[in-house]
Amino acid sequence: MGFLQRHFQRTWSFTREGRVIVLIAIGLGAASINTGNNLLYLVFAITLSMIVLSGILSEMDIVRMKAGLVQIPDITVNDTGFATVRLKNRRRLLQGLSLQVRLEITGTGVDVTDGFVSLIKPGQAMDVTIKIKGLRRGPYTVSAIHVYTSFPFSFFQKGLVYNIENQALVLPAPLPVDMAPVYALKKGQNHPASGLGRQGEFWGIREFRQGDDPKAIHQRLSARMNKPMVREFTDMGNPRLTLGIRNVGRPEDVENAISRAAFMVSMLLDRGWVVRLTDMDRTTGWLAGNEGLRLCLRFLAQIKNPSAKPADIEADLWVN
Repeated sequence: MGFLQRHFQRTWSFTREGRVIVLIAIGLGAASINTGNNLLYLVFAITLSMIVLSGILSEMDIVRMKAGLVQIPDITVNDTGFATVRLKNRRRLLQGLSLQVRLEITGTGVDVTDGFVSLIKPGQAMDVTIKIKGLRRGPYTVSAIHVYTSFPFSFFQKGLVYNIENQALVLPAPLPVDMAPVYALKKGQNHPASGLGRQGEFWGIREFRQGDDPKAIHQRLSARMNKPMVREFTDMGNPRLTLGIRNVGRPEDVENAISRAAFMVSMLLDRGWVVRLTDMDRTTGWLAGNEGLRLCLRFLAQIKNPSAKPADIEADLWVN
């Protein structure tokens, strides 16, 4: 099967039922030798006909099917996302029946459930949804799309393979921490820091949050979006905060620090703070708002797992 996949972009294998029927056919053939029993010959011929017919019909079912990846999600640990594969039947007369779509993913950070299409008409394109569950933080790569079928008798499983290269991330799950000491840092700052408020230059427009000034609501855009939208401006009174992770020590300590950082970032950005992240090797720019939260979580997801021994210094999370 590996040879077929590498050189012909095809897969082929027996199902459990297929193995049983082939063993039955071999047994019938051996039993009917030199017996002159016409009934045995008849059953043997019917069995062989079903095997051949199953192979032909399954081949007709998948031929000229084309698949492409439309969307692959960033998901959170222990959460579920959905990838979208577009399947097209390029035949003019024959429809596709009982097709399954599988994503080949390198790495063990996700769990994937196959998609299923009961019927796709000639010339039709259809989006197939595939459920992906995040297991561990980090990147995962979709390297191939498998379209396969065991139609009509489930004797064989035949498939087509489409090689692709598409990467997404499993984001860290936030771990709640006490934010009071972090919020207290704002009082001790003795220098101006850029943030978001109602003074200074125009920053952007976002959805209204509890605590926002109603005077900042953009009336026309709110009416068009059917939800309250507010203007944001830079404000010299709001603090900046640098949050760092020392990526050394035991892997479980590093994962704990990353999860705490994800919670802190989401809480701070929701309050309008401006945040910067560093892991000693990389540093983000100053980030704010929903887009800043997305970039922060992606940054945290890509922090490499430590290779240090447990006896080394443990991971730490610090703010400045």
